Amino acid sequence: MTFLKALFLALVVTLTLFIIVYIHIVIALSIYNLARYKVKEKKNPFLYGWEYKGKSVLKLFASIFILLHFLLFIDYYRSYINEKTKYHDAKVYYVVGMIPHTYSVLLGRFFTPLNPLFLSITKPTNAMKEYLFEKGIQHIPNTDGERELWEYEWFFYPYAIRFSDMYDKYYMKRLYPTAQISKGTYDYLYKRSERLYEIIEALNTKKIADLYREADSIKKIPLMAYYYREKAQWLSQPTPTNIISEVEKMKIWEESGALERKIKEWLQALPNRMDYQMQFQEWGNTNLKALLKVEATRQFIVLRLMQDELYREIYANKFHCNNETSRDYINLRNRFIMGGKNSILDRWSNIGGSKEAYILQGDFKDDSNSDFFRVILKKYCSVEVLGISKYASEFHEKNILDPNKKIIKILETGDIK
Repeated sequence: MTFLKALFLALVVTLTLFIIVYIHIVIALSIYNLARYKVKEKKNPFLYGWEYKGKSVLKLFASIFILLHFLLFIDYYRSYINEKTKYHDAKVYYVVGMIPHTYSVLLGRFFTPLNPLFLSITKPTNAMKEYLFEKGIQHIPNTDGERELWEYEWFFYPYAIRFSDMYDKYYMKRLYPTAQISKGTYDYLYKRSERLYEIIEALNTKKIADLYREADSIKKIPLMAYYYREKAQWLSQPTPTNIISEVEKMKIWEESGALERKIKEWLQALPNRMDYQMQFQEWGNTNLKALLKVEATRQFIVLRLMQDELYREIYANKFHCNNETSRDYINLRNRFIMGGKNSILDRWSNIGGSKEAYILQGDFKDDSNSDFFRVILKKYCSVEVLGISKYASEFHEKNILDPNKKIIKILETGDIK
């Protein structure tokens, strides 16, 4: 009965997706034909190429489309509805929703959320997912973190892939002047950021009865933490006072600091949960590369959060070369970078993750904040850390320090050693 219900829903979703895809193909071909034949031929450009051979092509395309989606459905069904998983009544809706969700993920990997193709397809697929999500979570207790995991996967992850969002900084800063940001847009982003924190909190405080979904949550927590941090950083950037006052902005900055510290604590405790999951052969032995990627991402975002905390300590006159935050940052940074003792990036690179490891290392060490603290630790604490930026030079260090004269003044007048 469970299978037949899931199969029926999958068929409805597949036919809906077929109509969506078909409409997009027709529009694309019509535009192409309009440009190609409007001068050379008198035939209707919106029909040319379809009126003669369109029926046979359509039948073939429909058959292949339905077959591929059926195979996709079977794969998801076997993975999530079996004797080892929990909440099968909920999983029926999850499995069916994973079909349109696949579209969101694929589009999220190759297009920004501002791309017209991304928007035109994800809007109807998100509507389908919202319906299936509301139906499915009715079968999962409020005390189980799988509800929040499901919400993150479907409604945040497609945007988090590229650290972007429909209303995030790429939309705001690159396409529109800051003065044109509406209050409604800012409030939307703020509420979305709040919800993302609640999801992260739930996945670190609630139990997940389905151990395979627990493993899924562990793999996703580092990325969602990074996504939250990026959104929190944007919210604390200068904004027109007609949208939010400087007092409110400072309050958000302080609140985000407290939340980031909590997230950092959860991330630092995550390896214990990873060790627990290593007991499962399906994840521990056959996917060691995936596990190392999770750990590398975890260390990456912990370093980012530590840098944010160091900035806050400097402004509060609490920075010290030998306090806990500084020591933890120095130790983790030297273990993260390739060539360091037990470097996670070296381990990841050695088993086939070389390209990704080098990209992640470059994203960290070439970042202006990472380079700023490398220079600060060397100049004021006499501590050399790994991870020299490819831009490093005396001229570059001057450019790093000059825009931060306020911070330099605090460091030079305080007792930091």
